Amino acid sequence: MDVLQKLSGNTGKISVVYIKADDPAQVDTVIKELQDLPRCRTTGSRVWRSHHSHEPNNIPALRIFIRVVIGIAVLIGLP
Repeated sequence: MDVLQKLSGNTGKISVVYIKADDPAQVDTVIKELQDLPRCRTTGSRVWRSHHSHEPNNIPALRIFIRVVIGIAVLIGLP
């Protein structure tokens, strides 16, 4: 992490780095190798997406809120 911060000129500012494997079949191998690095916490993209997905289908209250807002907009827009 220190090297990445120095290379990018962001000392003390980088907390997340996204890495894309050239070969999808090697993702698990890359994750295992990164886990051996000090101060490195790794998460695969499938796990990350499931924890950080903010789509309305994943948050029921958000889906209801969006429907209410759309309903109000339709009522306001009626002649």
